[in-house]
Amino acid sequence: MVRGVPTQPPARDPATGRWVSVPEDILWSTYLDTPTRWPALKGMTRQVPVLGYRLDFGIAGRRVGIEVDGLAFHGGQQAWARDHQRQRRIEAAGWRIVRFTAREAAENPRGVLDEVNRMWRR
Repeated sequence: MVRGVPTQPPARDPATGRWVSVPEDILWSTYLDTPTRWPALKGMTRQVPVLGYRLDFGIAGRRVGIEVDGLAFHGGQQAWARDHQRQRRIEAAGWRIVRFTAREAAENPRGVLDEVNRMWRR
């Protein structure tokens, strides 16, 4: 554990076979435990394909997505620039994206989901 964030290596999502991080798993498990707590997130899935990219979480029919940014994949200048370019392209296609750090997702998954639920209710 580094600064309260689990440091285990990413695992494969059994549904997609794609790599996901421990903080993503924590957020997803929290959502699945009580999905009715977050009605605006109804229909949310993992690893949502958009324009050849994959969002960590999203609702394709509503064009909304969540990204969880960990230092392993988003820590350097090149990754940061690539993520911003990617987000601009996805948003230009009509999507709304909200980003959280891996630490936020791991340490306060209910708070993250509460915040997104409030944002997406509008």
